[in-house]
Amino acid sequence: MRLRPLPLALLAVVLAVVLAGCLDDAERGNPLDPLSENYVDEGEVAGAVVRASRPSEGVPGATVRLRPTEGGAELVDAVGGDGAFRLGGVPPGTYTLTAEAPGYASADTTVEVAAPQPTVGVVLPLNALPSVTEQNVHTERINRFFPLPQTFSRLVVEATVSDLDGLGDVASVDLVIPDFDGFRAPLLAVTGTEGGFARTFLEEELPVGLQDFLGHNLYIEVTDQSGATARGEDAHVTRIVESIPLASSPIGGAPVTPPFAMTWQALSLPYAFTWRVEVFYVPVPGQSVPVFEVEGIPSTQTELVFTEDLVSGNYQWFVSAIDAFGNLARSVEAGFSVP
Repeated sequence: MRLRPLPLALLAVVLAVVLAGCLDDAERGNPLDPLSENYVDEGEVAGAVVRASRPSEGVPGATVRLRPTEGGAELVDAVGGDGAFRLGGVPPGTYTLTAEAPGYASADTTVEVAAPQPTVGVVLPLNALPSVTEQNVHTERINRFFPLPQTFSRLVVEATVSDLDGLGDVASVDLVIPDFDGFRAPLLAVTGTEGGFARTFLEEELPVGLQDFLGHNLYIEVTDQSGATARGEDAHVTRIVESIPLASSPIGGAPVTPPFAMTWQALSLPYAFTWRVEVFYVPVPGQSVPVFEVEGIPSTQTELVFTEDLVSGNYQWFVSAIDAFGNLARSVEAGFSVP
């Protein structure tokens, strides 16, 4: 008997019925199949938190936060020692991913999670914040024979700064005095001192006289190459030591031979203070080389015996009265010679 082919329309119906039966009977185990019982409508965000500067090493101790842009609970994870992180079970949506770490400026980015899909990979670079680790602000009342004026005051500002990205990332270090039109002036790097910056301001370089600074806050501000800033603790001018110490002996270039005594007049101040004695070698007029310095001499003492050997030539020495905050008044130079 000869079989005749089914009409195309009838064949299509038969195939549809057969396929439907097969689909109903098949197991749906693929987690990517929306019709599967194993389908998971979630994604994953993973990556690393690294230093913005080279080398781009991981930042241990960082925290990442994943927040839905339209509100809702956030996911939080602590990064590993290599800066890596992984956030799983993330529903589809738009999120803000933020990385934070002590000593660094936070950084964030927007990520799209459209589950199911491969893991979203993100690298977040963090810029290390600069910091002011030490600072000192004090006044100095200076007396001298030449040049004029013989007596003047100045403000000395010293700071030590640091940056986890290296000191090369430090762009500027400034003295800021907010109460006087936001006065701002740069400090200068101190050669041979790690992170050291300093500047001595004469009164004419300041917006007002030093007496008018008393009680007004000032601070040190450090800025890195990316524009991130940090400031030291508030400081202020505490005092100007007006009383002038006076050296007694040796003076006037008198010849001496070690050991010899340097003496000065007693000084009565209404607050605690100590003495400092400095000796300088003067190879030619106008030049001086530090030789000797002693600090913390009790205020009741007015003599210091010098026992060190000295090369022949001319010398200058000074005695200063220094209060507990570092403010000082310095004597006019006294001179002696060594045959």
